[in-house]
Amino acid sequence: MIFVASLMVIGCMSGAVIGGIQCNYLGRKKSILLDGTTLAIVYVGTGISPNLTMLMICRFIAGHVAASLICNIPAFTGEICQPEIRKLTGSFTVPAYSIGYCIMFIMGAILDWKISMYIMAGITALSTVLIMIFVPESPTWLLLKNRKDEATKSLMSLRGNEEVVNAEFKAILDNLY
Repeated sequence: MIFVASLMVIGCMSGAVIGGIQCNYLGRKKSILLDGTTLAIVYVGTGISPNLTMLMICRFIAGHVAASLICNIPAFTGEICQPEIRKLTGSFTVPAYSIGYCIMFIMGAILDWKISMYIMAGITALSTVLIMIFVPESPTWLLLKNRKDEATKSLMSLRGNEEVVNAEFKAILDNLY
């Protein structure tokens, strides 16, 4: 059983590498939506695993997408937050993950582990979809892909002030090139 638990850590190694590549290719928002949705499906898959092989596959994929999210969320958060609060919002990723895993362990100790997986699937799916649907793609990523009009619209929806948008747009361009 120790090997089954360690498969999540092995998945984390691949997710940390591939997650960075994925978010640069797909975009921060799509990558987070993909990983969050996959994690919710994997939690359900873990709960309904009919055998050890399926459980091992789910554990590996869960580790992979969790590490990918750890790569993508800070990048996305840093790119969409106002410069004045980036330090604060950037420091929340690890504590949020730690609290989430702590809650999972407590639920697993109190409830049947399969029920815990279904609850986590629901929480993951709802939080991923509800949050990410209302947030635009990262203006920085859009500029990296030479999609300047979309980047301007994204930044405008995040800041709401044309003067602030123009100044930040210029600062992003200066940092990129």
